[in-house]
Amino acid sequence: MRAYLDIETTFDNQISVVGIHIPGREMIQLIGGRVTDLSIALALECVTTVITFNGACFDLPFIRRITGLDLRDLAGHRDLLRDCRKRRLKVVSKRWRSCWGSPVIPALWTDAWPRASGSVGRTTGTQKR
Repeated sequence: MRAYLDIETTFDNQISVVGIHIPGREMIQLIGGRVTDLSIALALECVTTVITFNGACFDLPFIRRITGLDLRDLAGHRDLLRDCRKRRLKVVSKRWRSCWGSPVIPALWTDAWPRASGSVGRTTGTQKR
């Protein structure tokens, strides 16, 4: 079973959110003080592959530095940024809004993930939007 993982960090080098999506299950969000080695390990207990974007250089080392948990001890890892580079695909900055100023990307996201436009399902330590 695979899981898609992304983290958000604060300006003072802490993890503010760990988002985990396991296809066929509800989205998990660990927020603030709920970001621990145990909570992440429990969220990924049935996972065989963790998929990230730039996770090899950012997410996984950051999680290990903050929590002491090395995700590679729990599951395999696939970094989609490396896949893009191997295929010589161009990667667009996270600052797409300032670059493009287009409502197209949010619309595509909403079409691809209908639940993203409403509440996110089960979340841990957060309110539904």
